[in-house]
Amino acid sequence: MTRSPYARTRNRQLVRTLRLLALMQEGWCDLAGLSRELSVSGRTIRRDLMALEEAHLPVQKVRGDDRIARWAVRWGVR
Repeated sequence: MTRSPYARTRNRQLVRTLRLLALMQEGWCDLAGLSRELSVSGRTIRRDLMALEEAHLPVQKVRGDDRIARWAVRWGVR
């Protein structure tokens, strides 16, 4: 059985999303760090973050005194 190129793309996206969640569970992550860690563009990270928020996962965003936005996943927090 041959897998389609679409299936490979979806698998990579799923693995990236799971890694993104794991990184954000460890603590606050900025866009540049997430992009570097996952080897994708900042735009891709933004799309993934939007998808997580649309799925009603507890993604929180803060902007520090340095004006850099950081994200984390906080289970049990509304």
